Amino acid sequence: MTATVTACEENDFDVEINFEYENVTNQFTIVGNGVNYGTFEYIDLPITLLTLDADCDTEYQFIVTDAINVNCSDFVELGPVCCEDECTLSGLVITTSDCDGGFIDVTIDYDYSNTSESFLYDLIDVVAGTANYADLPITINVISCKVSSRC
Repeated sequence: MTATVTACEENDFDVEINFEYENVTNQFTIVGNGVNYGTFEYIDLPITLLTLDADCDTEYQFIVTDAINVNCSDFVELGPVCCEDECTLSGLVITTSDCDGGFIDVTIDYDYSNTSESFLYDLIDVVAGTANYADLPITINVISCKVSSRC
């Protein structure tokens, strides 16, 4: 018997229940954690249970029992489910200073959510580095500049 998370968004997840069977009647029930998820027909396997609470704490267990022969059953433990939101980066703002002493300062800032602690940056293959999201905006003295005049 298997329980496979098939969708996980925000605080909800779906789980697909599947198992092999023999010498059964035509229906079975799925219960777990004090919830009766319903009665299903074996020919409809796999069964997807929708919108369960992904609270990162509940130890999920699913018990399948034949509808007539209650001694015919099996279970699977899924454990806690956490749905991490997708990493998002948005609102990128890059500003540059005037050419001063042959260099331009580049300031990088953007909004972020559900990321790691740090990010990599690479500016025109000249400067590469790592910075922490918590340090945004960051300023990098990276690009050499020349001021020329023509008559």
